[in-house]
Amino acid sequence: MPVLITSEATLYTMHESLQSIDARLPAELRLYPRDEKGMAETERLLALLADKLGFATGASPLRQAAASMPTPCKHSLHR
Repeated sequence: MPVLITSEATLYTMHESLQSIDARLPAELRLYPRDEKGMAETERLLALLADKLGFATGASPLRQAAASMPTPCKHSLHR
């Protein structure tokens, strides 16, 4: 399972990670739309993505392949 560790929190889901990243971006680079309809559609598509690729269950081949990839040491990510 991908985990995003920041100086403020440890985020365990794709949804939490995307929201955290989005909140820190300048307005012109935001990942999520600002309008309610666009946000609802984005959330629907992210849920579909998670369901179809197995992010929600942890059982997908994609998740297993990603989990086997080496990642940098936690301490090397903080400067």
